[in-house]
Amino acid sequence: MKYFGIIVLIVAFTACEKEVSVTPPDTVPNRGVISVSSSPANVMIFLNDRNSGKLTPDSLRFLDPGEQKITLKKEFYKDTTLLINLGQDEKREFFVDYYANPSMYGNFYITSEPDSAVLYLNDSLLTERSPLLLTGLIPGRYSIKYELYGHRSVSLNSIVTSSVTTNVQTILRDTTVWVDFQTSNSPIASNYLNCLDVDLQNKIWIGTEDAGLLSFDGGSFTTYSTANSSISSNKISCLLVDELNNVWIGTDAGVNVFNGSSWQLYNRSNSVLNSNNITSIKKNINGDIFISTATGIFSFNGNQWNDYSDRLNPYAYINDIEIDDDSTIWVATSIYGIYEVTPTDTINYTDVNSDIPTKVISSVTKAMDGKKWFTHVSYLSQRGGISSYNDAEFESFFIGSTGISPRSIYIDDVDNKWVSSNEGIFILTSANTEIRINRSNSLISSINIHDIDIDGNGVVWIATYSGLNKYKINNE
Repeated sequence: MKYFGIIVLIVAFTACEKEVSVTPPDTVPNRGVISVSSSPANVMIFLNDRNSGKLTPDSLRFLDPGEQKITLKKEFYKDTTLLINLGQDEKREFFVDYYANPSMYGNFYITSEPDSAVLYLNDSLLTERSPLLLTGLIPGRYSIKYELYGHRSVSLNSIVTSSVTTNVQTILRDTTVWVDFQTSNSPIASNYLNCLDVDLQNKIWIGTEDAGLLSFDGGSFTTYSTANSSISSNKISCLLVDELNNVWIGTDAGVNVFNGSSWQLYNRSNSVLNSNNITSIKKNINGDIFISTATGIFSFNGNQWNDYSDRLNPYAYINDIEIDDDSTIWVATSIYGIYEVTPTDTINYTDVNSDIPTKVISSVTKAMDGKKWFTHVSYLSQRGGISSYNDAEFESFFIGSTGISPRSIYIDDVDNKWVSSNEGIFILTSANTEIRINRSNSLISSINIHDIDIDGNGVVWIATYSGLNKYKINNE
């Protein structure tokens, strides 16, 4: 036990002999300061190639003596670098005027095809036309607008960079013949257009696949959808404007009638319609409305409905109908060819008993001479085309490729047949010569054509799956 006490004493004395450490005094920081301001302000300040996180006007503090590299950076402007020999605790101030340096400015070279376009820079009208070299522009983002008579206006955004001449160029689309209205260049609500008709005031009514009913008065579009009107569906398959300027609209949720201010709906719950999925709407010479669904045909005179469905094969898928002056109904079906439904008889024409291209019929229309015209879709090894019937025999015409899908025919006042198809427009003239309109020989926005109509001024309106096209034949 006494040895233990001796060891404790030795340890205690040893601990007392350790040196006491003393913290050295703090180093006094350098007090060098560089203050930087600029015009324009809010320029990033870099110190010795590192972002200081500061924007002008501001100061860099506690700088060491010696050479300091100050770089100012601003988007689209040339960098400005200052090499400063800073003395001990020296305070320096610098002002950088970007606008006093000619090399800070940039240029635009603005061209167009064709040239001589009126130009606007940030909505300000310029005194000169394209082509135009604009010099001495402050770096930044600019909007440039081109206007030229007979051409679609174009607006572009571009950037001016210090000491750089930026080429801004565009091709102006000629609208003396073709005008297209798409969601990208107009207020039209959809590019997917199924059908159209022209009313008594030359207003264009358009049925869309997904945005409801549209009207176009030549200056502005109006949209009638389930969100802002009483229309029953936004998916429209067919249209008819009657002699009172009422618009009859076939949808997948019944028939809507719009008189310009109010709506009427006919469907399975309040009419004899056997389906709400409407495929065609036509009228006879008396103004009676005829409506088809996939499996039925019905007429309505404003008070009374008639049902002709039992006159057809119950499995016939009806695509379209047409009404003769004697109220004979011509029926285009997807699998059973053509039906002629008279008050006393029903006749079925197919590719077996008649000289028609195929039994898959997409549309039917009536010419002024009484002939009925049909569009035939390619089927199996049979080539699609069009046919006419003169109450005695059929005559076939083959257009496009072997896989063509004609969709409808519009017949104009001089008996030209305008055929809509998946390969563009085919015009069969009264002399039976063929004219093709497609992307290779016109400015039409798509070859996927769904419907055609011609207004009272002779302007052709075309519904496509890339918007509405206007074809001004007479360059009006």
